[in-house]
Amino acid sequence: MKRKQKQWYLMLVLLLPSCTLQSQMTSQLSGEWVIESYELLQANGVESRQSNVGTIFFERNGQGSQSFSSNIEQANAGKPGEFHWQAGTRTVFIKGNDSDTRKAWFITNSTRSTQHWRTTDDKGNVEVMILRKKPKERPARN
Repeated sequence: MKRKQKQWYLMLVLLLPSCTLQSQMTSQLSGEWVIESYELLQANGVESRQSNVGTIFFERNGQGSQSFSSNIEQANAGKPGEFHWQAGTRTVFIKGNDSDTRKAWFITNSTRSTQHWRTTDDKGNVEVMILRKKPKERPARN
């Protein structure tokens, strides 16, 4: 009996920090982010970089929405609209409403105001995004 208690305790001790980090990441991502930079590094060596390409909004309940400029849409980098998301400790999984849009983004740098993300597809293309948290608008003082 004591051995089982020790196993449960050990499992709890190992899983609790992971849940806490995941919860912190979810809290940190919630809100509106400006896609400050988007870079596509194609497997054939062609590179493209774009600035201020749109916004992405993460709700705490795992829902989200995104809007892109026409430049990024033409690059087939993403579709505007709603999506579902889930944060890991160093990853963000985004699934669009259509089953074709699924991506796992790896967080390479994370602060409260800036996120650097990277993903790779099955063809060897690499996408890099830099997100900057949009400041909350303060009500005007009378």
